[in-house]
Amino acid sequence: MPSEAWSWAVDSQFPSFCLVFARSKTIESVMAAFGADPGAAASMTRMESLSAFPEVDVDNLLRVGTVDGWVFCYEDRNLLGITGRVRKELSRECETLSIYKGGDGMRTFEHMEGGRTIEFFEPRRHLDVQGEGPYVISNLVRGKLAAASPGMLGMTALGLALTEHFGLQLDRELLEGPLLTVPA
Repeated sequence: MPSEAWSWAVDSQFPSFCLVFARSKTIESVMAAFGADPGAAASMTRMESLSAFPEVDVDNLLRVGTVDGWVFCYEDRNLLGITGRVRKELSRECETLSIYKGGDGMRTFEHMEGGRTIEFFEPRRHLDVQGEGPYVISNLVRGKLAAASPGMLGMTALGLALTEHFGLQLDRELLEGPLLTVPA
């Protein structure tokens, strides 16, 4: 059964996004890794952020919070979290998980630690995994897809795997609610 916590990730209302989780980082250090000024952040809902920072005026907008002992950063505009610079900076001296969903159909997951890629793969092509290993999440995704009814999406299986292995559950209510928001 698909996790309600991750159902938003396959919703067409969220056609393109980058979501990064960082363990052992502060909210401020995550914002700084993206090039944002933590002092300029304000708590606002997603709808408030759309009004306060229209896309025509702000190319990069970060929404940052905490869940299950991780700091997360969600962005859905000009995605900085997928750049090598940000990924390396964020994973330096900590563990990160990055989920990318592109409007062109591309979806990727990357688990990094200490600047090294542990595993990188596309959820629907979980057998083509790269990185130093171990390949824990890709193996869980494979198992979820094999046990599911036909038609389960790779992103749904990825959400289930992240919940099972890391205890991560990021639901729509948290994502839409008040989060620290700052342009980058």
